[in-house]
Amino acid sequence: MIYGRRSSGGEHGVIMTKKDVVNFMLDACEYTSSRNLSEISILDPSGGQGVFVLSSIRRLYESSVKFKFDFRESLGNIKCVELNYEMSRTLKNNIQKELRDLGFNGNDELDQIVVNDDYLTCSLPPFDIIVGNPPYVRHENIPTNKKNTYRRLFSVFRHRSDLYIAFFQKSLKLLSTNGKLCFICPDRWLLNKFGEGLRTLLSEQYNIPMIVNLNGIDPFEETVYGYPIIILIDQLKTSEEINYWRIKDLSHLEDLLSVRNSKHFSEVVNLIVSKPRKFDPWIFENKSRFNKAACLRIEEQNFKIGIGVATGADSVFIGRNLHNEIEKELLLPIVLSRDISNGKIRWSGNYIINPYKSDSSDLIDLDQYPLVRKYLSKNSSILRKRYVARRNPSHWYRTIDRIYPALVKMPKLLLPDITSNRIIVFDEGQYYPHHNVYYITDKSLENLKVLGAFLLSTFSLNQLASISVKMRGGYVRWQAQNLRKIWLPEIQNMPQRVKLDLITHFDKKDKQSIDDIVEHYLPGLHL
Repeated sequence: MIYGRRSSGGEHGVIMTKKDVVNFMLDACEYTSSRNLSEISILDPSGGQGVFVLSSIRRLYESSVKFKFDFRESLGNIKCVELNYEMSRTLKNNIQKELRDLGFNGNDELDQIVVNDDYLTCSLPPFDIIVGNPPYVRHENIPTNKKNTYRRLFSVFRHRSDLYIAFFQKSLKLLSTNGKLCFICPDRWLLNKFGEGLRTLLSEQYNIPMIVNLNGIDPFEETVYGYPIIILIDQLKTSEEINYWRIKDLSHLEDLLSVRNSKHFSEVVNLIVSKPRKFDPWIFENKSRFNKAACLRIEEQNFKIGIGVATGADSVFIGRNLHNEIEKELLLPIVLSRDISNGKIRWSGNYIINPYKSDSSDLIDLDQYPLVRKYLSKNSSILRKRYVARRNPSHWYRTIDRIYPALVKMPKLLLPDITSNRIIVFDEGQYYPHHNVYYITDKSLENLKVLGAFLLSTFSLNQLASISVKMRGGYVRWQAQNLRKIWLPEIQNMPQRVKLDLITHFDKKDKQSIDDIVEHYLPGLHL
């Protein structure tokens, strides 16, 4: 077990790709039995159980029959790397069975085909084709020592990069002069900050003949919570355009290759788009059309966007019965994401302990608060294990984020991070937000509600959909990094009649009426 287990029970980084997808990717790289493959080197950088390498072996064999070259001699051009030792043994067994089915013993070839090592640190020769399904391992599940190594080796592995980002750069470095790289991977890097480095590298140095959006279909042998794409990259920097496809069914993959230079065919979206600028999110669909010259971003209008407090030990710092154990002046009512539903706050009665002096980043003196000292000392073993406490042992009872008590009484919009129905509620000034709740504050209660109405509108949600990573079910997340990119008309200068109408419908959470107002009163903003 290298990276731990997923919630489904499978190991992080181990996801089987369906054979139809594998065949399409090999076809896209032109590794087909109709070609003489005797001199073509091919690599799968994350072997798994061998779906890519087994298909490659069969294609090589069929090519050897057609073009009459020595199949066993050419097997040396096929390689796959697998980090997990037990998985590499399974992989070798699967290859051996495939070779026997083709009429060969296969024992002598196994060690030259399968490399049991860390792909990101091992030494390999150049390859004409690199194809596969790199491991999806979130930043927090990568061991710290490995993260430090990968940051040193790969310039694009920055911020909170998923492991597959490093796989891209290592593979690009290994491509031969006219080599091709084809990966199936999540689309998060097209939009998020951690993908900036990779987007820049590809924009400046590589050609991208094809991106296939697989949203809404299942290209894997198990359910995966994310939105995958297939991307084809080559060394020939001949075009500033990307041929972008979105398909509705895996059966359409076979059609794609025969018509991928055509702009349209039934049930498939095809866009020929200019390669995006390096730092910008790569957005191919759902672009809102409006006059940005007449708009400002949210924080340019003096609204403040923030995220609630992270404690590192919610079971200690947050609870319903704390008012019976802790000095009341140290407690603040906290609103959790689950307290927000159907456009309303249904407070669960939880409080959070504020270990800071009022309006200060300094911690309280526990000797002055005997009740909280007794309570926190009872839980000190939990608190001291946190990274924030190990870094500064004398501050073992601090929360990860500083708490600002004045925030409780501020009017604010509350936006739960993960929600399927784009909930936004208005807090007149009663609660402190938890870390999975985003908030927006402003001095004007009226302007806050107008902003809330705009954020519920199709106009804003279309913008959000074009810059945000979609979650399972097609919905998008409220995240500060995305909220800061939304364009809105200048609320301060909007006609009072329009503002009052928007506030009325925001209070009712009447999205259709809000859309009607945005469309009719503000015709320059196309929904």
